[in-house]
Amino acid sequence: MKRILIVEDSETDAMVIERQLSLLDPPAVIHRARALAEVLRLLGASEYQAIVLDLTLPDSAGIETYRACRRATRAAILVQTGSDDAEVRRAVAHNGDIFTLKTRFDELTLIDDLQAALLKREGVLLAGKANG
Repeated sequence: MKRILIVEDSETDAMVIERQLSLLDPPAVIHRARALAEVLRLLGASEYQAIVLDLTLPDSAGIETYRACRRATRAAILVQTGSDDAEVRRAVAHNGDIFTLKTRFDELTLIDDLQAALLKREGVLLAGKANG
């Protein structure tokens, strides 16, 4: 069973994401973190296959949030943010992750984006094994 970590400090946005992820088949184990410190603690204690990441948290923002998460895990990261930042887009694409704007919130898009992130990350990890 896939383990997915939702990183979101907004209760409303988190509820929308959780509702959308409840449609996954097969179902996934879903955990939630509200701050970067909590994310890093959870990533140190458990393995996740995917992270749905908001970049603006109480203790971190923007590219630094993404970089800290990328350093802490090999999981696929689906960045969902309200800010269209070119630097973040480049970093996310460079690492084989997916960047989306929160304005695209709908059930099928989130699931499609998450599946794309998982497949893309799997390809990055396989390429790394082949080259290393």
